[in-house]
Amino acid sequence: MRRKGSAANIKHRNIIPIIMLKVFDTSGDVLFEETQKYPQWVSWVVRFAMLITILGLVISFITEKQKTDASVGLIVVVPIAILAIYLNSNILLEKIVTSNGLYYRWKPWHKKFRLIQKEDIESFYSKKFPLAKLGSGWFPSYGRYHVASRGEGIQLFLKNGRKIFFSTNEKNLFERALQKLISINLKPARSEF
Repeated sequence: MRRKGSAANIKHRNIIPIIMLKVFDTSGDVLFEETQKYPQWVSWVVRFAMLITILGLVISFITEKQKTDASVGLIVVVPIAILAIYLNSNILLEKIVTSNGLYYRWKPWHKKFRLIQKEDIESFYSKKFPLAKLGSGWFPSYGRYHVASRGEGIQLFLKNGRKIFFSTNEKNLFERALQKLISINLKPARSEF
Protein backbone atom coordinates (compact mmCIF):
# COMPACT_ATOMS: atom_id res chain seq x y z
CA MET A 1 0.00 0.00 0.00
CA ARG A 2 2.03 3.07 1.16
CA ARG A 3 5.74 3.03 0.40
CA LYS A 4 8.21 4.36 2.96
CA GLY A 5 9.85 7.58 1.93
CA SER A 6 7.09 8.48 -0.50
CA ALA A 7 6.12 11.51 1.61
CA ALA A 8 9.57 12.96 1.00
CA ASN A 9 9.21 12.24 -2.70
CA ILE A 10 5.89 14.06 -2.78
CA LYS A 11 7.42 17.23 -1.30
CA HIS A 12 10.09 17.43 -4.00
CA ARG A 13 7.86 16.67 -6.99
CA ASN A 14 6.07 19.24 -9.04
CA ILE A 15 2.70 19.15 -7.36
CA ILE A 16 -0.37 19.65 -9.50
CA PRO A 17 -3.31 20.91 -7.48
CA ILE A 18 -6.19 18.46 -7.29
CA ILE A 19 -9.60 20.00 -7.67
CA MET A 20 -12.28 18.44 -5.48
CA LEU A 21 -15.30 18.10 -7.73
CA LYS A 22 -18.84 18.48 -6.39
CA VAL A 23 -21.53 16.40 -8.07
CA PHE A 24 -25.18 15.57 -7.37
CA ASP A 25 -25.01 11.91 -8.45
CA THR A 26 -22.37 9.21 -8.52
CA SER A 27 -21.22 7.56 -11.72
CA GLY A 28 -19.48 4.28 -12.50
CA ASP A 29 -19.87 0.79 -11.09
CA VAL A 30 -20.44 0.80 -7.33
CA LEU A 31 -17.68 -1.08 -5.48
CA PHE A 32 -18.57 -0.05 -1.90
CA GLU A 33 -21.28 1.96 -0.20
CA GLU A 34 -21.57 2.91 3.48
CA THR A 35 -23.69 5.32 5.49
CA GLN A 36 -22.62 6.13 9.05
CA LYS A 37 -24.57 7.92 11.77
CA TYR A 38 -23.20 9.59 14.86
CA PRO A 39 -23.35 7.37 17.95
CA GLN A 40 -26.70 7.57 19.76
CA TRP A 41 -25.14 9.10 22.88
CA VAL A 42 -24.06 12.18 20.88
CA SER A 43 -27.65 12.83 19.84
CA TRP A 44 -28.79 12.54 23.45
CA VAL A 45 -26.08 14.94 24.68
CA VAL A 46 -27.08 17.54 22.08
CA ARG A 47 -30.79 17.11 22.86
CA PHE A 48 -30.15 17.46 26.58
CA ALA A 49 -27.99 20.59 26.11
CA MET A 50 -30.54 22.26 23.85
CA LEU A 51 -33.45 21.40 26.17
CA ILE A 52 -31.54 22.84 29.16
CA THR A 53 -30.95 26.01 27.11
CA ILE A 54 -34.64 26.30 26.23
CA LEU A 55 -35.67 25.59 29.85
CA GLY A 56 -33.26 28.27 31.10
CA LEU A 57 -34.73 30.82 28.72
CA VAL A 58 -38.29 29.97 29.74
CA ILE A 59 -37.39 30.29 33.44
CA SER A 60 -35.66 33.63 32.84
CA PHE A 61 -38.69 34.83 30.86
CA ILE A 62 -41.00 33.93 33.76
CA THR A 63 -38.80 35.47 36.47
CA GLU A 64 -37.68 38.63 34.61
CA LYS A 65 -39.49 41.89 35.18
CA GLN A 66 -38.51 43.20 31.76
CA LYS A 67 -39.93 40.58 29.41
CA THR A 68 -38.46 42.11 26.23
CA ASP A 69 -34.90 40.77 26.74
CA ALA A 70 -36.07 37.26 27.58
CA SER A 71 -38.66 37.22 24.80
CA VAL A 72 -36.03 38.12 22.19
CA GLY A 73 -33.93 35.25 23.51
CA LEU A 74 -36.88 32.89 23.25
CA ILE A 75 -37.77 34.02 19.73
CA VAL A 76 -34.20 33.62 18.46
CA VAL A 77 -32.74 30.73 20.47
CA VAL A 78 -35.67 28.28 20.59
CA PRO A 79 -35.97 27.82 16.80
CA ILE A 80 -32.19 27.49 16.51
CA ALA A 81 -32.10 24.91 19.31
CA ILE A 82 -34.91 22.90 17.70
CA LEU A 83 -33.12 23.05 14.34
CA ALA A 84 -29.87 21.91 16.00
CA ILE A 85 -31.64 18.93 17.59
CA TYR A 86 -33.24 17.98 14.26
CA LEU A 87 -30.06 18.34 12.18
CA ASN A 88 -27.85 16.55 14.70
CA SER A 89 -30.29 13.63 14.84
CA ASN A 90 -30.12 13.27 11.04
CA ILE A 91 -26.39 13.71 10.32
CA LEU A 92 -25.03 10.99 8.03
CA LEU A 93 -21.60 10.43 6.50
CA GLU A 94 -22.12 8.79 3.11
CA LYS A 95 -19.21 7.16 1.28
CA ILE A 96 -19.50 5.49 -2.11
CA VAL A 97 -16.55 3.99 -3.98
CA THR A 98 -17.21 3.54 -7.69
CA SER A 99 -15.00 2.72 -10.64
CA ASN A 100 -14.55 6.50 -11.07
CA GLY A 101 -13.48 7.44 -7.54
CA LEU A 102 -14.56 8.00 -3.95
CA TYR A 103 -17.71 10.05 -3.37
CA TYR A 104 -18.57 11.38 0.08
CA ARG A 105 -20.89 13.89 1.73
CA TRP A 106 -22.30 14.89 5.10
CA LYS A 107 -26.09 14.85 4.92
CA PRO A 108 -28.06 17.09 5.47
CA TRP A 109 -25.27 19.71 5.30
CA HIS A 110 -24.11 18.82 1.78
CA LYS A 111 -26.52 18.16 -1.06
CA LYS A 112 -23.69 17.43 -3.49
CA PHE A 113 -21.10 14.68 -3.17
CA ARG A 114 -17.41 15.57 -3.01
CA LEU A 115 -15.47 13.41 -5.47
CA ILE A 116 -11.90 12.21 -5.10
CA GLN A 117 -11.11 10.95 -8.58
CA LYS A 118 -9.31 7.61 -8.89
CA GLU A 119 -6.39 9.28 -10.70
CA ASP A 120 -5.79 11.50 -7.64
CA ILE A 121 -5.36 8.65 -5.11
CA GLU A 122 -1.76 7.59 -4.57
CA SER A 123 -2.15 5.08 -1.72
CA PHE A 124 -4.00 4.27 1.50
CA TYR A 125 -3.84 2.18 4.66
CA SER A 126 -6.05 1.41 7.63
CA LYS A 127 -5.50 3.41 10.79
CA LYS A 128 -7.24 4.28 14.07
CA PHE A 129 -8.28 7.84 14.82
CA PRO A 130 -6.77 8.71 18.21
CA LEU A 131 -9.24 11.25 19.56
CA ALA A 132 -12.91 11.32 20.41
CA LYS A 133 -13.54 13.89 17.70
CA LEU A 134 -16.56 13.47 15.48
CA GLY A 135 -17.37 15.37 12.33
CA SER A 136 -15.04 16.95 9.83
CA GLY A 137 -11.88 18.93 10.47
CA TRP A 138 -8.10 18.86 10.28
CA PHE A 139 -5.71 17.00 12.58
CA PRO A 140 -1.87 16.72 12.37
CA SER A 141 -0.61 13.54 10.65
CA TYR A 142 -4.18 12.71 9.52
CA GLY A 143 -4.84 15.78 7.43
CA ARG A 144 -8.50 16.36 6.73
CA TYR A 145 -10.71 13.91 8.62
CA HIS A 146 -14.31 12.74 8.29
CA VAL A 147 -15.30 10.75 11.38
CA ALA A 148 -18.84 9.60 12.20
CA SER A 149 -17.97 6.78 14.60
CA ARG A 150 -15.08 5.60 16.73
CA GLY A 151 -12.71 2.90 15.64
CA GLU A 152 -10.70 2.26 12.56
CA GLY A 153 -10.74 4.08 9.32
CA ILE A 154 -8.84 4.51 6.09
CA GLN A 155 -6.07 7.08 5.60
CA LEU A 156 -5.88 8.24 1.98
CA PHE A 157 -2.78 9.83 0.47
CA LEU A 158 -3.42 11.94 -2.60
CA LYS A 159 -0.92 12.64 -5.36
CA ASN A 160 -0.80 16.33 -4.45
CA GLY A 161 0.47 15.48 -0.93
CA ARG A 162 -2.84 15.96 0.88
CA LYS A 163 -4.11 13.38 3.36
CA ILE A 164 -7.75 12.53 4.08
CA PHE A 165 -9.00 10.15 6.79
CA PHE A 166 -12.42 8.46 6.68
CA SER A 167 -13.98 6.48 9.52
CA THR A 168 -15.67 3.23 8.57
CA ASN A 169 -17.62 0.40 10.17
CA GLU A 170 -16.75 -1.95 7.30
CA LYS A 171 -12.96 -1.58 7.06
CA ASN A 172 -12.26 -4.74 5.06
CA LEU A 173 -14.89 -3.99 2.41
CA PHE A 174 -13.77 -0.36 2.15
CA GLU A 175 -10.12 -1.45 1.76
CA ARG A 176 -10.99 -4.01 -0.93
CA ALA A 177 -12.99 -1.43 -2.87
CA LEU A 178 -10.15 1.11 -2.71
CA GLN A 179 -7.63 -1.56 -3.73
CA LYS A 180 -9.80 -2.44 -6.71
CA LEU A 181 -10.18 1.26 -7.54
CA ILE A 182 -6.41 1.80 -7.48
CA SER A 183 -5.82 -1.32 -9.60
CA ILE A 184 -8.33 0.05 -12.15
CA ASN A 185 -6.25 3.23 -12.10
CA LEU A 186 -3.00 1.47 -13.06
CA LYS A 187 -2.16 1.89 -16.71
CA PRO A 188 0.04 -0.58 -18.59
CA ALA A 189 3.59 0.55 -19.34
CA ARG A 190 4.38 1.49 -22.96
CA SER A 191 6.84 -1.38 -23.24
CA GLU A 192 3.94 -3.83 -22.84
CA PHE A 193 2.45 -2.81 -26.22
